[in-house]
Amino acid sequence: MSGYDQTRDMPYGPAGERARIWHPIVIIIGGFLAFFVWALVPSVVLASMDAAAGKTDLMAPDALLVQYGLAALGISFALILLHFLFWTRVVERRPLTSIGMLRGGRPGQYVNGLAYGALFALIVTLAAIVASMHFGFAMPAMFVGTENVLRPDVLLFVAMIVPVVFIQGGTEEVVFRGWMLSALSARTSITLAVLVSSAAFGIFHFDRFLLDVRFAAIFISTTIVLGTFLGVWAVQAGSIAGPAGFHGAYNALLFVMGYLDGVAKAKPGATTAQIWADMMSLEAMQQIARNTDYIAAMQTAVIVGSLIGIVVLLMRGDRREFAEA
Repeated sequence: MSGYDQTRDMPYGPAGERARIWHPIVIIIGGFLAFFVWALVPSVVLASMDAAAGKTDLMAPDALLVQYGLAALGISFALILLHFLFWTRVVERRPLTSIGMLRGGRPGQYVNGLAYGALFALIVTLAAIVASMHFGFAMPAMFVGTENVLRPDVLLFVAMIVPVVFIQGGTEEVVFRGWMLSALSARTSITLAVLVSSAAFGIFHFDRFLLDVRFAAIFISTTIVLGTFLGVWAVQAGSIAGPAGFHGAYNALLFVMGYLDGVAKAKPGATTAQIWADMMSLEAMQQIARNTDYIAAMQTAVIVGSLIGIVVLLMRGDRREFAEA
C-alpha cells in the first residue's frame, strides 16, 4: 500500500493527484447535460417504437410526458445513475467512496434517512393541512373525504411507484450531494460547494416554470434550502447514505399522496394507468400549481424544517469545519 493516496477516498475534500476534477462551471453544465440527455432517451425510444407501430403520435406531448411517465422515469434515473458512477470511476479516476458511497456502516444511515424522510414528509403535510383548516385553503381531495382510494388495484400501482421514486431520489443524491458536491469541494471551500450544488439542485427543477411562475419560484426556493440541508448532512456524515434514504422516503410519500389525490378525483371506472396519465398531464399539474395557498403552506414547512435541520447538524457535528470559508 506504499504510495497510496488516501485523499482519493475522502469525500468533500482534496481529490488526490490522480483524480481528474474539472472546472466548477464545467462540472455544473456537464452534470445538467448528462442528466437531461439520459432523462429523455427512454421516453424518446419508447415513443419511437410505438410511433413506428402506428400506436401513437411521436409529436404528441402526452407521448413523452404522460404515457411513458412511470416506466421512463425509472429507466431514465437508472441510466443517469450508471452514467455518473462510470464517470466517477473511469473518467475522473476516483473511487466511489470519494462521493460518499460504499463507506463502512452506511446501511444503518440509509435506514435512519428513510425514517427521517418519512417523518419529514408527514410533518410538512400535516402542517399544510392545519394551515388549510385555519385559513380556509383548498386541500387535496384525498384529505376531505372520498371512497375507493385504497382499492387493491390502486395499492398495486402505488407499490410500482415507490421503488421508481426511490431510484429517483437516490440518483439525485448521487449526482448533487455525491458527485457534484465532492467535485466542487475539491476545487473550492466546502461551504461554497454546498451552496453552489444546492443552487444547482434548485435550478435543475426549472421546468416548474411551465406550470406557474409563482409556484416555480416557491418550489425552487424550497428545493435550494432543502438541498442545503441534505448537503450539510452529507458532509457531516461523510456519506450520502442518510440523505439518499431521506430523499427517497420523502419523495415516495409525496408521490403516493399525489397519486391518491388523483384517485380521489378520478371519474368512476378509471383505471390506475388512466389516473396516472391524468395526474401527470400538463393541465392537471398546472391546476395543482395554481393552488398556491396550500403549496405555500407546505413549502414553508419544508423551509422551516430544513433550516432547523441545518442548525442542529452544525451544532452537533464536528467532523467538518464549515466556518473555514
